[in-house]
Amino acid sequence: MTLRNGGSYAALTQNSVGYWQSKINNAVTSPEVSVEFDWAGTEFALGIRNIIAGATRLWVWIDGIPATAAPVAYADGSSTAGQLYWLRVVFAAATVARVRIWMFNSDFSRISYAPGNHMQPVVASAPRMFMLGDSWIDGAAGVEHWDLSGHLIPRLLGMEGFRGGQGGTGYMNPATSTKRAFTDADRLTRVAAANPDYIYIHGVQNDYAPGTSYTASDVGAAAASVFSQLASLAPNAKLILNPSSNLGVTPPADQEPKRAAVLAAGVAAPNIIGMIDANTDTIYGRGGQ
Repeated sequence: MTLRNGGSYAALTQNSVGYWQSKINNAVTSPEVSVEFDWAGTEFALGIRNIIAGATRLWVWIDGIPATAAPVAYADGSSTAGQLYWLRVVFAAATVARVRIWMFNSDFSRISYAPGNHMQPVVASAPRMFMLGDSWIDGAAGVEHWDLSGHLIPRLLGMEGFRGGQGGTGYMNPATSTKRAFTDADRLTRVAAANPDYIYIHGVQNDYAPGTSYTASDVGAAAASVFSQLASLAPNAKLILNPSSNLGVTPPADQEPKRAAVLAAGVAAPNIIGMIDANTDTIYGRGGQ
């Protein structure tokens, strides 16, 4: 069986009672984990612990296709946090398939099955995409985990996603004393630790948010520094840049130069393979628009 970190850039850790966890920033935006394995049999039981009362969801995928249109809540006990539950996954007939189970607001314990059923680890893995950015990646109130761009984009592309967003941050803006700007060495080192094939970077809106006084040249230089450091830390990764604010909303005229400076830094960075300007619905490749 292959343990995945469910889209967070934190490594999976096992606590003192044997649960696997993946949390970063806080328990609301990032308690995700998934398991993937090749299966032959009729049924198995999944052991998981509910983390947030009433908010736990599971999503079973079979051969890359979701078994349900959206993640489903526990059938019983979802109002009680910190409890271990065994949930049965039953096939209509003996089935050979690749199974992926996403667990939101859950800790993973184990999978159990009867003799005659078989499970083995996944040998080949999908391309890996790290999502670096602000709240568009990290999440915001009222948006379900599986609908976040940080989770949705790699999933729709058939890639393994690692979510590394911190709300309110930018190339220069750390937002709070407990968060870090994109240029922070710790954030960039965590990107490299995921060994991604692709890095998707979304941000700059918070560098021209009200109350900030960063200049366009400083923001552009910070963006160039991020791209350069990633070229050294993750030399095989291809970068995709999205320097947008609210999608389809033009930034204030006096702040637009900061976004333009990030685009210019992207044009000059050889490791960026494309840029998405969602404000103007424009896509740029290495050869131009």
